[in-house]
Amino acid sequence: MKKRCKIVLGLSIVVLISLVFMRFILVKTNEIVVYSNNTKLVGTIATPRFQSGPYPVLIVVQGSGADTRNTLAGFRRLTNKGYGVITYDKRGVGESEGTYSKMTFKDGDELMKILAKDVNAIVDFASNRNEIDATNIGLIGNSQAGWIMPIAANQNTKISYFICISGPAVTFGVEEYFSQLTGDDPGFYFGLSDDEIEKRLNQYSGSTGYDPRPELNKLKIPSFWILGGKDRSVPTKYTIEEIHNLSNKNLFDIKVFPKGNHSIMNSDDGNRINYWNDIYNWLEELHNND
Repeated sequence: MKKRCKIVLGLSIVVLISLVFMRFILVKTNEIVVYSNNTKLVGTIATPRFQSGPYPVLIVVQGSGADTRNTLAGFRRLTNKGYGVITYDKRGVGESEGTYSKMTFKDGDELMKILAKDVNAIVDFASNRNEIDATNIGLIGNSQAGWIMPIAANQNTKISYFICISGPAVTFGVEEYFSQLTGDDPGFYFGLSDDEIEKRLNQYSGSTGYDPRPELNKLKIPSFWILGGKDRSVPTKYTIEEIHNLSNKNLFDIKVFPKGNHSIMNSDDGNRINYWNDIYNWLEELHNND
C-alpha cells in the first residue's frame, strides 16, 4: 500500500511539474489594456515562447457568465499549435471597467452590439501588435459568443474566421424557452420527455428577443460550430436547422457530439469529450486552403 501511495504521489508530482512547465515555461504572457470607447478592458496575450512570430491569433469571446481571463485560460492550449491567444476580463468583471449585464428580452440587441464592440476593440489592438499576424485573426468562444462573434465579424474585416462552441443560431426567446423546458433554467419545468420538449418548442409563439439570423446571413467568413446532441441550454437540432436555412450555409462547418452536453461533456458519464483535435484539424485545413 505504501509503495502504491508513493507511485501515485510521484505521478502526481510529474503531472504538476508538466502543467507548470506548459503554463509558465512554454508560454509567454503579457498583460494588455485596451479601450472600447472609454471603457477599459484588461486582458492577457499568450504566445509560444520558443517559436518565432508573427503569430496567428485567436481572441476568446465570453459566454453569458461573468468570465475573467483566468477562467478562460484553458484556451491557451492553442499556443501549442503556434497561435497567440488573447483572453480578457469581460466588461464589469475582474479588472475591466463598465457594467456586467445579463441578457434580457428588452435590451438584448443593444447588449450584443456593446459586447461585439468590445471584441473589435481587442481585434484592432491585436492587429497593431508586432508579434501578431494581422492577416490571421480569428475568434473562438462558447455559448452566448455564438451571438456576439457574427456581429463583430460583420463589422470588422480584420476577422478571418471564428470557432463557436455550444453557440445558438436561434432567437433569445427560443433559447430561453428551451432552457425552461429542459430544466436548465431552474424553477420552470422538470422531467419532460424529449418528444414533449420538441412539441412545445414547435408551438412557441412568445417574444423573440435578440434574433441572430440576419447577422448570420451576412457573414462572409468561414466558421466552425461544435455542438452537443444532449445540450439542455441550446437547442442543437434547431440551431442546425437555422444554419442550414441560411443563404451562405456553405461557410458553416458543423461537428455534433451526440452525447455532448452544453459543456461538451459526455451526458452519460460526465467525462469531458476531446473536441480539440477537431478544432486543430479544422484550423489546419482552413490555413492550408488559404
